[in-house]
Amino acid sequence: MHNLKLKSIEARQHPIQLNSAICYNSLAEEFFIADVHGLSTLCRDESMKDTTVLLVTWKDFDISTACIISCDFINASVCITTQEGDVLVYSRDTREIEVAGSVGDGIRACCWSPDEELLVIVTGSKTVTILNSEFLPVGEFTLDQESFGKEALVNVGWGKKETQFHGTAGKEAAKVAVNTSVSRGLAVYDDGRPRVSWRGDGKMFVISYVDERINSRRLRIADRGGELLSTSEDTPVLEASLDWKPNGSLITSSQRLANKYNVIFFEKNGLRHGEFSLLERDGYYVREVSWNSDSSVLMVWLSQTASTCDLNSSCSTNDYIQLWTVNNYCWYLKDEIKLEGILNVFWHCEDSLKLAIVRQSGLLLFQYSLAVDRSTSESAANEAVVSVVSGSRLLMTHFKQSKIPPPSCAYEVQFQDQVEAIAFAPKLRSTHDEKTAEAFVCVLHGKKLSFLASTEATENLDSFNTKVDFRLGRSPLFKVKFPLSKVIYEANLQSELKDSRIYNVLWTSNNRIVGVKYNFKTDIQSILSVNFVGNQAEIKEEPCPFGQVVALTSLGDETFFLSSSGVVYKFDFEGCGCREVQTHDGTNIVFPSRCLQLTACIVDDKIIFLGWNERGRLFLNNQQLYGNCSSFLVHDDHLLLTTLNHKLLMLPLKMEVFNAVLNSCEQSTAIAGERNVERGSKLITAVPGDCEVVLQMPRGNIEIIYPRPLLVHLLRRLLDDREYHRCVEIMRKHRIDMNLIYDHDPCAFLANCNEFVESVDNAGWIDLFLAGLKNTDSTRSLYAFNYKDAAPKLTPTDPNASDSKVDTICKAVREAMIAVNENKFLLPILTSYVKMDAGQMDEALRRLQRMRLEKSGDISCEEGLRHLLYIADADALCDVALGTYDFDLVMMVFEKSQKDPKEFLPFLNNLKKMETNYMKYSINVYLKRYKEAFRSLRETGSLHLEECLALVKREKLFSEGLECLKGNDVLYGAVTEAYANYNVGRGQYQEAALLYERSQAFGEALEAYLQICNWRKVFMMAMKLKYQKEQMLELYYTVIEKLKERKMFRDASIVYLDYLQNEEDAIACLALASQWDEAVALSLKYNRSDLVETVVVPELMKQTKSIAGDISALSVSFSESCSRLSVVRELKEKEYLDSLEHHDDTQLDGDVYCDSSTVTGHSTRSASSGASGRTYRSAKNRRKLERKKFSTKEGSAYEDLGLISELHGMITRADELAVLVSNTLATLFSFGEDEEAMQLQESLHNLYRLMEMKQSSIWPSEIMDTDEAISGPHLTTAELMKSRMLNSGHDACASNERVVRRMRELEPHLRYPPILKRPPNWALGFLQRNKQLGSKATL
Repeated sequence: MHNLKLKSIEARQHPIQLNSAICYNSLAEEFFIADVHGLSTLCRDESMKDTTVLLVTWKDFDISTACIISCDFINASVCITTQEGDVLVYSRDTREIEVAGSVGDGIRACCWSPDEELLVIVTGSKTVTILNSEFLPVGEFTLDQESFGKEALVNVGWGKKETQFHGTAGKEAAKVAVNTSVSRGLAVYDDGRPRVSWRGDGKMFVISYVDERINSRRLRIADRGGELLSTSEDTPVLEASLDWKPNGSLITSSQRLANKYNVIFFEKNGLRHGEFSLLERDGYYVREVSWNSDSSVLMVWLSQTASTCDLNSSCSTNDYIQLWTVNNYCWYLKDEIKLEGILNVFWHCEDSLKLAIVRQSGLLLFQYSLAVDRSTSESAANEAVVSVVSGSRLLMTHFKQSKIPPPSCAYEVQFQDQVEAIAFAPKLRSTHDEKTAEAFVCVLHGKKLSFLASTEATENLDSFNTKVDFRLGRSPLFKVKFPLSKVIYEANLQSELKDSRIYNVLWTSNNRIVGVKYNFKTDIQSILSVNFVGNQAEIKEEPCPFGQVVALTSLGDETFFLSSSGVVYKFDFEGCGCREVQTHDGTNIVFPSRCLQLTACIVDDKIIFLGWNERGRLFLNNQQLYGNCSSFLVHDDHLLLTTLNHKLLMLPLKMEVFNAVLNSCEQSTAIAGERNVERGSKLITAVPGDCEVVLQMPRGNIEIIYPRPLLVHLLRRLLDDREYHRCVEIMRKHRIDMNLIYDHDPCAFLANCNEFVESVDNAGWIDLFLAGLKNTDSTRSLYAFNYKDAAPKLTPTDPNASDSKVDTICKAVREAMIAVNENKFLLPILTSYVKMDAGQMDEALRRLQRMRLEKSGDISCEEGLRHLLYIADADALCDVALGTYDFDLVMMVFEKSQKDPKEFLPFLNNLKKMETNYMKYSINVYLKRYKEAFRSLRETGSLHLEECLALVKREKLFSEGLECLKGNDVLYGAVTEAYANYNVGRGQYQEAALLYERSQAFGEALEAYLQICNWRKVFMMAMKLKYQKEQMLELYYTVIEKLKERKMFRDASIVYLDYLQNEEDAIACLALASQWDEAVALSLKYNRSDLVETVVVPELMKQTKSIAGDISALSVSFSESCSRLSVVRELKEKEYLDSLEHHDDTQLDGDVYCDSSTVTGHSTRSASSGASGRTYRSAKNRRKLERKKFSTKEGSAYEDLGLISELHGMITRADELAVLVSNTLATLFSFGEDEEAMQLQESLHNLYRLMEMKQSSIWPSEIMDTDEAISGPHLTTAELMKSRMLNSGHDACASNERVVRRMRELEPHLRYPPILKRPPNWALGFLQRNKQLGSKATL
C-alpha cells in the first residue's frame, strides 16, 4: 500500500548527442559521456556547479566511430564499445585510452556482468562471445543454431486432449481442430538490434535477437561459461525491450497484440510466466524496460513511433516514463513522467529509487521514495484512510471501519489523468474556505487539484469528470458500511504548471497547499503555494533559497522544509522568508545523513523532528535514534517503528524515553514496548484514538494487530474517565488481565464500585472479572512498562486492612451488586463468595438455600446451583455442604453431584444416627479436616479416648493435642510420649528429651539427652531414676566415651575430675583439648607434677609434630598447584594465539555484542552460557554440576579455575593455623623446647612468604581495577579497538587481560585473595633467627 513519491528533481547540465552512451562513477559522483567525438566527464565542483571536462578525443588516437554501443565504469576504468567493433578502455589514473580488442564483424550489443568479471558481446554475424576482465575469450556460441539448449523441455505425453474435461462444450469439443500456429513477425518500429541482460547474481544472461528464419524475436538464455541453456517459446510480436529482474525470478519484455499492449515475463527455462497490460497510447511503443537494483520498481519507456512523427509534422517527440510496482500479483502504475527529447533512461547503481533521464540538454535525476499516504487528522472524523495510486485511479480504504486488504479496496476514485500527489488534511486545521471546509484529502492529477470530502450517500458521487466506484465487481446487494468520497471542488493549475512538475505536496493547517515546483525548461526549483480564500485560489510562487527540497511537514501554522543536506528550515509564507530551525539549546537541526521523510511532533511542549532515510536510520533532531528502522509513524502518544530484525517498537512520546534510547545502545524492552512481527513487515497506519496497527507484509497482504502497550495505554485513559463498560469489552476481546481495572487506581475503584456495576451492567462480564482476580499487582508485573511514569498509588483506607486484594474486591463488588440489583447479579454474587481466599462456599450455599425456601428472585435456585457447580468442583461443593452439618443443604447439592447414591445415602443415614459431636467428628474425618475432627472428638469426653489418641498419632496432631488436653493427665501423657517418640524418629533428640521428661518417662529422656551429649541432664535423669552407685559409675564412663567421640575433651575432663576424682585422665583430656595452661595448673593443684612430663609434654610434642606435618604438606600442595596453574595458563594462551594465526580475518570480540560469543570463529564459553546445554531438574544436581565444573583433573576445560578455587582454600586454611600455632609456640617455649618452637614458627612463616609471593600470579592486579568485563554494546569506538588489540595482542598486558576475563567465571569471592583474619602478633619475636619475621609477614 506504498506509493512512489517524487522527492526531488536534480538537473546536470551538459549537451549530449545522439548515439552516445553514459555511465556513472558512484565513488566520485561523476558521469562519463561517450559520443562519436570522444569521452567527457560531468561532475560538480566545490560550489556545486556542473563542470564538463573533455577527457579524450577519438581522432587524437586515430579512432573513428559512427555509434557508441556502450559505456561502462568497470574496475576504476571506463570501457567503451563501438559499432565498428572496437573495445576501448580509458584509465582514470594514467588518463590514457587503450584499444583492448577489436571484433571484425562489428559489435551489435554488449553488456558487462554485475560482478564486472565478464563481458558478453553480440557480433554482427550473431556470434556471442564472452570475454573476461582481461578481455580474453571465455566462451562462444551462435544465436542461429537449431539446438534448444542444455535444459530442453521433455514431453512425457501426459494429458491427451481426448481425455480432458471440456465443460459445457461437451465431448465434441475434443474433435474440433485447433489452430496452434503462432502469428509471427517484427514490429515496424523494431530496430532489429539484439539486447543483452544479466541476472542479478551474474550466473546467467539472456539475449533477445531477431531470428530471420521465422522473422521474429527470440530469447536465448546461457550461463556465464557460454553454454546455451534454453530458448524461449514462440511469442507473437515480441518486442526488443529486455531486462532480467535482479532478484533472478523473471525476464521482462513487451508484446503488442491486436487489442492490448502487454509487459510479459519469462522464466529462465524460456516459458511464459505472467503479464500485465499497459495503458494503450496510440503511436507509442515500449522502447525499454528496466528494473531498479532491488527489484521493487519496473520502469517502462514509451516512445513515439517514426510513423506517428511522419504523419504529424509538428511532433514534439514526447516520451513517457512509467514506473510500476507489484504486490499480491497486482500491478500498480505509480508515476508517469512526460518529457521531450529523451535519449536514454537508467537507474542509479546504488540508490535503488533514483532514476536518471538523459536528454540533449543534460541529465535529470528523479529521486523517489516509497511512502504511505495516510490521513493524519486528530479529529474524531479521522477514519484512518489510506490511499493507493494506480495510474489515474485512487484506491481508498477506511481502516477504522473496513479492514479490506490489497489489492482490493473499499472504493476507487477514477480521474482523467495520472495521479501525481496526494495531500491529506492536517492534524489541526483552521479554514475559512467554504468550498474546501469539508474536504479531507487533496489530489494532484493532470495539473489539477481536486478536493474530496466524505459522504454517506451512495448516489450522485460522480462530479468534476471523476467517477467513484464502490461496487468493484461486488454483488448488487452489497451494503456500504463505510463512508465514501466525492470531489467537491477542483482548482485548475494548467498555466502555473506548464512545462513543470510539482512534488512534495503538503496541506498545511491554514488551508494552504504547498509544494515544490520544478520547471523542465528553465531547470529552476521554486516553492509553490495555493491558498484558498473565499471562492478564489491565490497562487504564489517563491524562489527556493536553500537548494534541493526533499521533504515537507507542518505543525500548527508552521511549515518546515528539509533540504538534501539534512538541514531543517522554517518557511514564512507571509514574510516570504526562511530560517534554520534550532533546538531548545540554540543548535541548528541538521540530520547526520540525507533523509527523505520528515515528521514534526510536540513532545513535552517541545517541537522535535524525526527524519528517516532508505538505509533504515531514524534521527531525532541531530542524533540517531535507531539504526535499523524500516518504517515509522507517530500515533497518538506513541512513536511506532518497525526494525530490520522484525520487531515492532512502541515508544511513549516523552523526552525521558527518547533520552534513554539515545544514551543506551541496548534499546531493550525496558525502554520501548516490543512485539515480534513477520519478517519484512512495515507500518501502514494506526487508527487514531484506538490501538489498531496495520502492517503490510512483503508479499502485499496486511495484518492488523493490537499491541499490548497501546491497549494498556488506551485502557488507562478509559479507566481515568471511568468508562468501565468499554474497558471490560476491550479486555474480553483482547484477553487483557481484568485485574488492571482495580490495580490502575484501587482507591478510585473502591469509591466507584456502584458506578462500575451500573456501567458494565452485565452479570456475565462482572462474573468474568471476579473469576480472574489475583492477589498480584498487574501494574508491577504484566503491564509494568505502561506504568513506569505512574504516580505512587494510594492504599485504600479500609478498616479490614488485613484482607487481601481479592477479598477486598469481592466484598466491595458484592455490596455494590446487592445495592444495585441483587436478583440480576445473583450469579456474580455467588462467584464473589467462592473466589475469596478463605473460600466461603458455605455462605453461597446458604444464600441458595434461603432462595429455595423463600422462592424469590429472577434466577432460580437450580440455576444458581448450576453456576456454583460450573465454577467449583461438584464433589468439593458437596463436601462443603456436608461440612456445614446441614443435611438439607447436603441433599440439595448431592442431587447435582456425581457421587454414587448407593454409597453416599447410607453414609448420610448412618451420620444422622450418631451423637452430635461424634457425627461432626465423623464428617470431619471424611472431609480430612483432622484438626476439627480432634476438637469434635474431644467434646465427647472420655467416651472415645483411645480413638482420640489414635487420631493424634495417625495424623500427627501433637501440637493441637498438647494444647487441648492439659486437663486430662492420662491422655495428655500419652500424647506427650507419642510426640517424643515421633521426634526421636526424626532425630530431634532435644525436643524428644524434653517431652519425655514432661511425660515422666525419665529413662527415655536419659537416652535422648545422651544422644546430644547433654551430660548434666543425663545425670539429673539418672538421679530421678534413683540409679545405684554401680549404675552411676557405669553411666559416667559411658558419658565420657560419648564426649570423646564428639571430641569434647574439656567436658570429659570435668566428668573425670568432678565425678570420678581421676585427675590423671582429666589432665590427659585437657592435653588432648590443647588446654596446656589448664592442664599444668591442674597438675600442680593436685601435686602431680609428674603428669606434666608423662602426659602433657608428650602430647604437646605429638601435636607439634602433627602441625608441622600439616604445614609442610600444605606448602608442597600449594607449590604444586601454583606450578600447574602457570602451565595451564601457558597452554591456554598458546591455544589462543594458534587460533589467531590460523584465522587472519580476526573479528572483534564477540562478547561486545552477545553473551554467547565467538572469537575468530572459535566458540568460547561464558559464565552465562557455559552450562546451558542441558536443563537439570533439581537443585542438588545443579550443585553437583557446579562442583564437577571446577575440577582440577588435568586437561579438563576448567582446570585453571579449579586450581584457583583450591589455592584460595589453601590460603584460608593456612590463615586459620595462626591461632593454634601461637598457643603451641607459647607452651613449647614455657617448657624449654626452643628449637622445636623456632622450627614450627619458621615453617609457618615460610608458608606465608610463599603464599604472599605467589599471590600476584594467581590473582592479577587487573582484577582489582574493574569488577565488570570491558564489553557490551555501550562501548565507544576507541574502547572497542582497545578490546580488539587486547584480544589479538601477544604482550603480557593482553595476556593478563584475558586471564582477568577468564577469572570472571568464578564466584565473586574467589576472584580475589582471601581476607586474612589471623592476629598480627601470633609469632614470638624472640624466637626469630636474625630475620624480620613476626607481624611483618603478612599476605
